[in-house]
This record gives sequence, C-alpha cells and structure tokens, in this order.
Amino acid sequence: MRRNKNRIFQALKKFVYIAAFLLNTVLAFGQQYPFWTATRGNYFITNPAVAGTRKTLDVRASYRYQWSGFDDAPKTVSLSAHSRFFKGKMGAGMFLFQDKLGPQKVTSVAGVYAFHLKFEDTEFSFGLNASYNSNGIDANKVSYINSHDAVLYNAINSPKSRIFNMAAGVLMHNEHFYVGLSMNNMTGMSYNFRQTKNSKKEAQLTTVPHYTIGAGYNWAENPDFIWENTLMANFVPGTPLLIDYNFKMHIQNTFYAGLGIRLKTCVYGQIGYTLKGIGQIGYSYDFNTNALMRTNTGSHEFKLIYVFDNSNSKHHGNRQFQKQHFQYLL
Repeated sequence: MRRNKNRIFQALKKFVYIAAFLLNTVLAFGQQYPFWTATRGNYFITNPAVAGTRKTLDVRASYRYQWSGFDDAPKTVSLSAHSRFFKGKMGAGMFLFQDKLGPQKVTSVAGVYAFHLKFEDTEFSFGLNASYNSNGIDANKVSYINSHDAVLYNAINSPKSRIFNMAAGVLMHNEHFYVGLSMNNMTGMSYNFRQTKNSKKEAQLTTVPHYTIGAGYNWAENPDFIWENTLMANFVPGTPLLIDYNFKMHIQNTFYAGLGIRLKTCVYGQIGYTLKGIGQIGYSYDFNTNALMRTNTGSHEFKLIYVFDNSNSKHHGNRQFQKQHFQYLL
C-alpha cells in the first residue's frame, strides 16, 4: 500500500512539472523571476536603481534551497557586485543568477547602470539593466505520453532557448528609509523551443512583467540597537499579490535577528553576523503555513556579503546621510 502511494506521488510530481511548463507556454502566467526570503538583501537584483547607492564596493552571494525534502525542489544561486563612481552621481554593476525547478533551469547575466540625484538628506536613483537569459529543459526529468505532439516534442528536444530582457527601477532613500519601485521582464520576449529553425510548431514561453514595491525604515533611539522594518510587495499578472513584512534588530552593529511573514504563505526567521569593515553572513529559514507544509520541511537561504569601504570603519551616529552610517537597508 505504501509503495503504491509513493508511485502515485512520484507520478503526480511529474505531472505537475509537465503541467506547469505547458501552462506557462500557453498562458504565459506565473512567477518567472527568482524570489528570495532576504528580499532586501538581494534588492540590487530586483531593482537596478540600487546600483551604487552605498558608498562602497558591494559584493554578494546567495543560495536558496526552497521546499527542502521535495524532490527537484527550486534552487537559486546568485552573485552580484556594484559600486558608485563619478563623484557618487552614477552607479554600475552586474549580477548572475541560476534558478532551477525540476527539469527547468534559467540562467541570467545582467549589466546594471544607475544615475543618482543627491540632495541634502535624500537621494533619488534611477536604474536600468540589460540581461541575457538562457532557459533549458532537461528531457531526462520529463515523462510524457504522446511523443508525437509537435509542440511538446520540440519543447523536450530543444536543449535551450535564449532571449534578451530589461528591467527598470526608481528609488528614494537615505540612511533611515527607502521607497522603491521596479519592473523586471520589461520586453515581454518569448523563449521559443523548437527542434530546428524550420520547425513549423514550437513551444513558447512568454515572459511577463514582474512589479516590485519596497519600503523600509530604520529606527534607533540607542545607536547600539537599530530596529529595521521592511515591506515588500510583488505582483505578477495571473498570480496572487505577494506581500512580505520583515522586522530585524541589529545589536551593536554586529549581530542581527529578525522575524517575518509572507501573507498566506509562510513565516520565517533570520540571523546574521556583521564583520566590521569586511561584510556580513546571514541565514534565513521559511516555515510554510499553506498547504505546501505537508510536502516539505521548509526553505533555507544563505547569504554572504563583502563590503569595501574606507570611509565607514566606525559608527558615529546618524547625523550625516553622506557618511552612510546605517547601511542596513541597502
């Protein structure tokens, strides 16, 4: 009886993979851009206006293992770097990520540019990125009944499809708060899976815009204890609105701990350690509160940040935005 249940479960998973892919090819709806629990920590990948907003060279790496215990669960790896130049009026950087879900693997590399308008205590930033994206299907992980279906056959036997895409974002911020808006997958281009260039039928996956609104605020009555609040909302056509709230406490600019909630989806915790003048390491754990809690043991996420900044080796308070004393939000 238990073996039969396992076989049924494995068959259902394969069906889900195929159905998800085909629904994407037909409807072009769904979350196509990676998602992180540490959304603020990876905000540069989501919003290009973040490039150069810190008075540092900022290098970050992250790894997310979603729904652990579920075979072929989503895994996301990212690497990014950005800095400012031209007297702080401009910023530039690049990022690379790979997002894997079952038989599908998406790899993206992007160059990012931002322009900054500096005021006495606030900065306005405008950013763009251009990305080169590869979407591949591993046929060994897909089972199908009708191998003569032309669309499905081309999707399974085409190793990869590649497209260019773009993103844009705006950001208003200082060392205490930020408000940002960004849009990814601006071009709406389609991945076309076909066996040859002359194939009359093809499987097509059209990218759709992903909108992100972010806001955050730091409060510190005592500079040794900084309270960080972050709110993110993600909207993708055809999917429910995703709202994420996170609260962290930073202790003596060294340790941090936080709790968060993703409405109707999960609750999560975060911990981290800051190496002064070097960077930060962090870990997040998600616990599902929806029906998925029966299929997995949660999601794990790790991040590693390296920051090079000669001007901010000590903490002196919050008097001047120009010195960027509180660099927690960005």
